[in-house]
Amino acid sequence: MRRRLVAGVLGALLATAASGCTAVTHVSAPPPPVPLFTQEELVVEFTTCMQGKGWEMESDPEEGSSSPKSVIMDGQPHDYASDADACSALGSQSTYADYSRDERRGIYANLLGSRDCLIGLGFEIDDGPGFEHFDASDAEWTPLSDVPHSQFSEAEEICPPPFF
Repeated sequence: MRRRLVAGVLGALLATAASGCTAVTHVSAPPPPVPLFTQEELVVEFTTCMQGKGWEMESDPEEGSSSPKSVIMDGQPHDYASDADACSALGSQSTYADYSRDERRGIYANLLGSRDCLIGLGFEIDDGPGFEHFDASDAEWTPLSDVPHSQFSEAEEICPPPFF
C-alpha cells in the first residue's frame, strides 16, 4: 500500500514536470515585527505615573489611550503637560541611547521587518539608512514616514514599528 502511494505521488510530480506546469503559490505580506513593548504596557505605565502625580486618569489600554477624567482648569494645562512629559520619559519608552548596541540592532531589525511588511502591502518604502547611520542618528528613521497620511493608521496597525 505504501509503495503504491509513493509511486502515485512520484507519478503525479513527474507528470506535472513533464507538462511544464508549475504549482501556483499564494504570496502574502510577511508577518509584522514584534514591538519591544506593547502599546498596552505603555498606556498602563503612563496612566499609573500620572495617577501618582495626582491626576485622575481613565485609560483604555487596548485602544492605546489615556486621558484625564476631569476638565483641566485654568493654570493646570502647563502642569498637566509637564507631568505628562515626565511620565512619558520615565516609562518604558527609554531613550534610544539607553539600549545596548545589541538591543539597538534589534530595534533596527524590527524596523526593517516593519518596512518589509509595508512593502508586502504594496507601499513604496525607501531602503532607509544602514545600521551605523541609523544608530548615529539616535533612531531618526521609520519606514512609516513613506506611508501616505490617509493610510497611516491602517499601515501602522498591520505593520507596527517597535515601541522603545
